[in-house]
Amino acid sequence: MQNADSQLQKWTRYAEIREEIGRPVAPGEDRCLVMNIHVAKTREKAMIKGKPGHDEFANFLSPYGRFSSYRNPDGSKVAFNHCPTVEESNEQKIQIVGSIDDAVDTLGFWRDLLDLKHICFFFDYPGVSREEMIEQMHLVTEEVLPKLGEKVERRPLPNLEPLV
Repeated sequence: MQNADSQLQKWTRYAEIREEIGRPVAPGEDRCLVMNIHVAKTREKAMIKGKPGHDEFANFLSPYGRFSSYRNPDGSKVAFNHCPTVEESNEQKIQIVGSIDDAVDTLGFWRDLLDLKHICFFFDYPGVSREEMIEQMHLVTEEVLPKLGEKVERRPLPNLEPLV
């Protein structure tokens, strides 16, 4: 989880290093953005479940510097143990808790900034059940990604056998 300037700098530096070693990568290639996300039809509905999960996640990890990439309103660095509010996460586009349109706006921002090709979504804020995570996956694949012009192809699962 990085602020936009930091993330872009890291993605650019990675491409420079790959160029230096003779194994160049295309823009957005060989990199993956990780995004914590909780969406609903409306921002208010997303906040009901997403805000408590976001806040518990932030409270647990903030003592370890997990959110030190956030910025103060003046652009300065936050303290090492900064514990962001859900509003900060949304404003800085570092996590998404909001409506389908909020998610589209944030993901579109990252796609444009990084020439994003790959993304990994984390739907499992604390307190979110398996059924709610499945609902989140459906909302993102059926409503968010199509608004970004992204197609998700369903592939049949192989005949899975128990390992034991």
